Amino acid sequence: MKVLLVYPPILRSAGIYSTPLPIGVLQVAGYLWWKGNDVRVLNLEIGGALKTVSIAALRRAYELHDPTRYVANPGSAYRTEFHQALLAHRPDLVGFSCATEQLDAAQCLAEDAMRILPGVRIEMGGVAAKPSEWASETARIALDHDPALSKLAGQNPPESFGAILTSHGCPHACTFCSSPSIYGRRVTEYPPERLFLRINDAAAMGAKRIHLMDDTITLRLERAREVADVMAAARLPWRTQTRVDDLARHPELAAELKSRGCTQLTFGVESGSPRLLELMKKRITRDQVLRAVEILDKAQLPYTANFMIGYPGETDDDVQLTIDLIDLMRPQRVLAGSVVPYPGSELHNTNPEFVARARRWPACRWSPFDPGFLCEDNGDRVQGPSAAAIKAFYDLVERVNDHAPTPGTFTTSLKNTTEQPAEASV
Repeated sequence: MKVLLVYPPILRSAGIYSTPLPIGVLQVAGYLWWKGNDVRVLNLEIGGALKTVSIAALRRAYELHDPTRYVANPGSAYRTEFHQALLAHRPDLVGFSCATEQLDAAQCLAEDAMRILPGVRIEMGGVAAKPSEWASETARIALDHDPALSKLAGQNPPESFGAILTSHGCPHACTFCSSPSIYGRRVTEYPPERLFLRINDAAAMGAKRIHLMDDTITLRLERAREVADVMAAARLPWRTQTRVDDLARHPELAAELKSRGCTQLTFGVESGSPRLLELMKKRITRDQVLRAVEILDKAQLPYTANFMIGYPGETDDDVQLTIDLIDLMRPQRVLAGSVVPYPGSELHNTNPEFVARARRWPACRWSPFDPGFLCEDNGDRVQGPSAAAIKAFYDLVERVNDHAPTPGTFTTSLKNTTEQPAEASV
């Protein structure tokens, strides 16, 4: 069977340059390839016209460009690229990755595929897409297969191939996260030899540094050390995610990770309000956050702290508590965005009014970086803080990040998003 697996655009729809490595799609490709299928992968997130390094620039891009128009426009570059790949490969099956922001584009592409190749089979994966039994089973089995990195040779730049998973799943129950609906709060860890092979594959594709994409590698101290030993043997700089309660529980770990080549840790704080942290089921405290920061500063290990704003019921006082906490932490970098009620999350399942408001927006605008999403005409967040509080929060985020690029796969060296036209306006 001839298969074309497609990763539809997300940030590209707002004209933002992004080079993600779709690990799940590549695992499916690896499995179907292993089964003897002729498989190709198309990453349509590659190719945005604008480049950005700051949260403020990301938010400006959504204000200046219309993702809805770009996605729906039959002449948009991503659709032209898809048509070319479709006619070149003439697949029997086209499969789409469907995170929420990708859903609109995937549906447009599916309609294009059925028009261009009548009778072609369409499959969509992801919580937002309600996948078929075949797609769900294929995705489940694919988790045990290594990503077929070679399928994106010539599309993704070499540095993007450093994204690696050492495990999947998370036992925690944060209300804004859809991971429990996918993995059932189970954690499956890949053995060390598997990780070493994946690092070698990434290096062979040109990766010079590694980003371990797990929700957190520090759930178990023994596992964290096991992974760190593999990374030390690989002799490549690396970064990964953790939790502040894990660091507070194992204060020696930060220095150990740094000694084995770790150059940065990222962790979620989300809010400085104890009330909101409890509503989010984050299961961390302000004291643990500050303790983790103290440990990381002592180890001289840089970190990125994640925050969100606009949780249902959040008040201006809650926002001020977050601002106060960031001032106390003095983080090297902050990654911040609006709360989005993604399908599969408890937030989505238990807040019908919040979700009903969100569903008035096209799926391609369900972005934490879109300043208009779920905001009233005066800029206030629906069921959330005032426009003034939101502005104060983002002003602080920009001051923190002013000295360094915002972390993530979309980072580049160009800060002014108005220097080039977005594809949406072409």
